[in-house]
Amino acid sequence: MAHRDTSSRLYRGDVTSSAPEPSLRERRRVELRAHVAARALRLFADEGFDAVTAERLTTESGISRRTFFSHFASKEDVVAHGANDDLRDLAAGLEAHRDAGFVAALRASASHWVASVGEHAERRRLRVRIESSHPRVRAAVREARLDELHRVALPHVAADLDLPREHPLVGIATGGFAGLGLALDDVMLSPDVDVDVAGAVEQAITTVAGMLDGARAAAHLGSAGHAHGLAARPPSSSAT
Repeated sequence: MAHRDTSSRLYRGDVTSSAPEPSLRERRRVELRAHVAARALRLFADEGFDAVTAERLTTESGISRRTFFSHFASKEDVVAHGANDDLRDLAAGLEAHRDAGFVAALRASASHWVASVGEHAERRRLRVRIESSHPRVRAAVREARLDELHRVALPHVAADLDLPREHPLVGIATGGFAGLGLALDDVMLSPDVDVDVAGAVEQAITTVAGMLDGARAAAHLGSAGHAHGLAARPPSSSAT
């Protein structure tokens, strides 16, 4: 399973946990992007995504049009900004517990990640309001999260299965984890469901454990079949 390229500005986080201490210029850039995105989310949710122009955003944010487009490629880009903040916290937790194995690391990181989701709940609710009537905005945000979930999980899944990152089973298991993450998003953000968040997360982790067990079994069968094929192959006759 090929992984989409996530190098575009739309899908990159501003600061990663392994990055060096940011410069003053970088901190100001991050602060400006966060300020514009926060103002834009509120305007889009209250007045409508199509009704609020880029020019209106620049006026409300106190920046020039040139500055706006040097930081954001489009209005969709503004909405997607910060959509993965909680996943950066998840990535840090997984890295801290990586020696325990992927499933154990997920369980050890779960409470911290749920707390992070709660910290960003208001912005997530605003995005949901915007996405509900604008499919292309929803697609941009979901793709951002899908790509980040895949990026976060890939090295841990490969290590857990003891397979190269390029192995098809690693791609399948990682893609399953990312898709499950989006499904969990939908459950947690649904206004019509009284969600037991801790229970939903534990069910998701149990499902991930089952996927990994299936991938290990498939890898074992593949290795056994390959070894059997080699053993059954008749020796080549020597040239006379």
